[in-house]
Amino acid sequence: MTTEVPTITTHLGHAGWDDHEVRGVVLFGVDPRTTSIPDLMLLTLGIPPHPKAREVVSVCVQAGLNPDPRIPPMKLVRLGAAHGHLLTALATGFVGMQSSYVGMTALSDAAHFLSALQGTLGWDFSDEQLDAAIRERRRNRTGIFGFGVPGRPVDERIVWLSARLEEFLDGPRPWWSLFERTGALLSKYRRQPNFGGGLAAAMLDLGGLPEHTAAMGCLFGLLPLVGNAFEGAQQAPVVLQELPPEVSVHYVGEEARVSPRAAGRPPEES
Repeated sequence: MTTEVPTITTHLGHAGWDDHEVRGVVLFGVDPRTTSIPDLMLLTLGIPPHPKAREVVSVCVQAGLNPDPRIPPMKLVRLGAAHGHLLTALATGFVGMQSSYVGMTALSDAAHFLSALQGTLGWDFSDEQLDAAIRERRRNRTGIFGFGVPGRPVDERIVWLSARLEEFLDGPRPWWSLFERTGALLSKYRRQPNFGGGLAAAMLDLGGLPEHTAAMGCLFGLLPLVGNAFEGAQQAPVVLQELPPEVSVHYVGEEARVSPRAAGRPPEES
């Protein structure tokens, strides 16, 4: 009897002596004078090339580049960097933004929301139909993502990003139009458009799928994170390395399990 060997098939890349390929594109054959990091990001994710990718992705990154250490994700990065390790700090920041209201998951949620809305309404719909779809989601307590601005009446990044995209793009932008119309309607519920929703709409207009937006979010989030990771690792402040002596912490949960090696028995018996 023959045992089938499990295999994993990839269409992503191949490394060779002179033919490094990404999705069938020979990288050494690409003229670096006519490409950019946004172009390469779309390539590695399998998003179709877009003539305005450089401008769109660049303004998205620029709008989100605020490494203020007081912002919650940056606080996590500083904590991760407390012992002087840059990569630990970056990992802390990315993990902290997973399944949170900020970062990659927030972008993906906003993109899936816009996609679901479009799937319900199509592209040719009235304001009344949009209002009915939003009311239905509110009635069913279905998530509405990409809208809601805490602590201030409007997300200033959306204002700037919208103006820049208007300058750079002269063709149709159906996803951004859907985002703006939804934002205008939700404003009566005090749910103003936020930066995550704008990034999601911009990425969908580039030809990406909702699943791509979280991966693109890694690029958007990297720059503000890396600034804090670098400075935090250089400083390695003692105040972040240990809790004050007057703070008492007690763990509540299951007892720690003993590994098979520590217990002195073979792993298969554990």
